[in-house]
This record gives sequence, C-alpha cells and structure tokens, in this order.
Amino acid sequence: MRPILTMASLSLCLSLSGCAAYERYVAEREAAAAAEAAARQALYEQKRQQISNAQAACALPYADPKTEALRTKIPVPPQEPSLRQLGDTARPTARQKQALEVMDTLLADCHVQQAAIEALDRPVTHAAYVNYGQRLRSLVSTLWAGKLTFGQFNQGQQQLVADYAQERTALLQQQEIVNAQYRAARAAEAAQLATERAAASAAAPKHTTCKQKGKETRCTTY
Repeated sequence: MRPILTMASLSLCLSLSGCAAYERYVAEREAAAAAEAAARQALYEQKRQQISNAQAACALPYADPKTEALRTKIPVPPQEPSLRQLGDTARPTARQKQALEVMDTLLADCHVQQAAIEALDRPVTHAAYVNYGQRLRSLVSTLWAGKLTFGQFNQGQQQLVADYAQERTALLQQQEIVNAQYRAARAAEAAQLATERAAASAAAPKHTTCKQKGKETRCTTY
C-alpha cells in the first residue's frame, strides 16, 4: 500500500520538484522491497529443495532394490541395530558385496549433498560431517573386504553415529557461546556509545534566547 501524502510527504514532494518525482521515488522503494522479498523467497525455496533432495539421496542407499541383499543385515542410521544384527557373525557373500558396492556409490552422493547443506547452514559442523562420511566409507570398505562380520560393522556404524552426534552437539554449543559473547560485546559497545553521546550532549554549551512580549519575557534554552 502506498504511503499517504502527509505534510512531511508534501514537503518532500516540493523539494523533489513536484509530486511526479515523489511518486517515482515511492515506486522505486516499493520495487526494491518487492525484489528483496522475492529474492528471500527464492533462497528459501532453493534451500528447502536442497534439503529434500539430500534426504532422498540419504535414504536411497538403504532402500534401493540393488541393496536389497543387505536389508536385514544393516539398519538404517540412526536406527539402532537389533540384537540379531549386533551379534551377526556372517561375512558378506559375493551377492552382498555387489550390494555393498552400490551402497558405497549411493552413500557418496548422500554425503556430498548433506555436506553442502552443512557448509551453508552450519559451517561449524561441516568438517565433522565430512569426517563422519569418510569414516563410514572406510567401515563399508572393510566390511566389503571380508575383514569384518556384519555384527562388527553394525557396532562400528552405531559408534560412528553416536560420535558424530556428540561432536555436532558440542560444536553447536560452542558456536552458541561465541555468538552470545559477540552479542554481549555489541550490546556493551552500544551502551558505551549511548553514554558517551549523553555526556557530550550534557557538556555541550547551552544557548538561551529571550523574547519580550509586552510586559512578559519568554526565554528558550537549547
């Protein structure tokens, strides 16, 4: 909605050589505000789509038909493994190794997309997430090589998930402390500036002007 042409607006109107110039000024302000709002909405939609794509990519390694041979062997993180899965002493068969190769490829895509989100939204946790992805891939590789049983892999994956969750929480808490300290410092600076301005204003020389109207004299100090 356009602003009402008040006395202040009228003064601006006259100073800009007519109301046509003022109307252009208002239109430019409205266009700039609309463009800024559109840019914010576009960024929001882009981030929402990016998150949706990452969620789908990270579900695929455990849901793709080509990894079906692992379905009962490996739980979907952060789901807890069952007792049967934790105690599984079997090592991967040739068919399960093929499924692990597919899982490795799909996990790589998942980690790339999720790491990009971490870098944008939570830079402080980005390195921790990348490290988690690398350690998980190493664990998958060791299972594929037959050096681990499925039970050992599930225990290792469970520990990786727990370690990352703990590190992520600690990093976010540290960042919040830093943010709080920054906000406190800015508030202190603003308070100090306000105090200095008030002191300067109080110390400024005062001027008094007096006008006599009939038998009455009126004075103003500023």
